[in-house]
Amino acid sequence: MENTAKKYNFDFSNFTLETSLRAKNVWLKITGDKGLVVVIPKGFDSRRIPALIQKEKEWIKRQAERVHQQNLQYQWENSLPDKIHLQSVDEIWNVKYHKASFPEVRLYGDNAGTISLWGDVEDKRKCRLALFLWLKNKTQRRLVPILKRISQETGFSYNRVAIKGQKSIWASCSQKKNINLNFKLMMIPRRLVEYIFLHELCHTVVLNHSRRFWNLVAKWEPRYKEYNKELCSVWRSLPAWVHK
Repeated sequence: MENTAKKYNFDFSNFTLETSLRAKNVWLKITGDKGLVVVIPKGFDSRRIPALIQKEKEWIKRQAERVHQQNLQYQWENSLPDKIHLQSVDEIWNVKYHKASFPEVRLYGDNAGTISLWGDVEDKRKCRLALFLWLKNKTQRRLVPILKRISQETGFSYNRVAIKGQKSIWASCSQKKNINLNFKLMMIPRRLVEYIFLHELCHTVVLNHSRRFWNLVAKWEPRYKEYNKELCSVWRSLPAWVHK
């Protein structure tokens, strides 16, 4: 199932206006902290700005998306969690980091809701990979049984399941009825996880997104439009460190 919120939604009504004594013409720029900045020469009629923004709307959208992706990349490279909320199973895990002499990063969990990473914890990439593996294992143990249950309830069978870390989709189903699940599913509400599983199981019957497919989904989950909309905002709320 695709995440439909891949693009950055830019608000064209908000911009920062700056007057420059050096500027001879109006120019636009996008920054990470200010968003859209409109630079005008002294004496320029500011009432003309909305029309100029409208004229350059497509350029602004492209630049805003580029800056947004750069910000996400920066956050991804410089963030590690101290807590992980697994909404799908109603668990909150504390994360502790311990520097040790060995070059790899090893992850240990306990029954008190704490996971500890030991080793070269200054290497954020190694830490993220260890956390991703932990999330994959959690997904296999905790969410795949839910998929099996829904498969039995609906009668929609599948072949096998793989756990991945896809960049832009929650899950997918192949022509051979193989289902791929995103470990990020661990971090969203259970009702949305169950809906995504139903969605993919319906693809074992109808592989496309035709009217026949959505009619089949609606038969089992009449609120599917509401859930599709909610999934857009949920994707945007995921912490930066889980995005590869």
